[in-house]
Amino acid sequence: MSRVFLHLLITVNWTDKKWKGQEIKRGSIVSSYEKLATETGLSVMQVRTAIKKLKSTGELTSKSSNKNTVFIVNNYDLYQGDNKQNNKPVTTEQQTDNIQITTTKESKE
Repeated sequence: MSRVFLHLLITVNWTDKKWKGQEIKRGSIVSSYEKLATETGLSVMQVRTAIKKLKSTGELTSKSSNKNTVFIVNNYDLYQGDNKQNNKPVTTEQQTDNIQITTTKESKE
């Protein structure tokens, strides 16, 4: 069960995307039991059982159609953080602001 859940956490969309004209929300992925079994190295039955348990605990939901299944990680933002964070790279100046530099003279004292 943990293998399937961690695999889904890693592979779901981190932003909203379009797939064949269908909007796939952040924290969701279009897949199948067979594809998940191949990707995780489990049998299809093991994947079905794991997903059934994840649904019963409220960690996962899914929406199936005759063409595909969309797996949705509930509370995805709790696991991966808010998508609206400031993702700018840290500058050298910001890095040195948080570091205390000790000179050789200060270390001897």
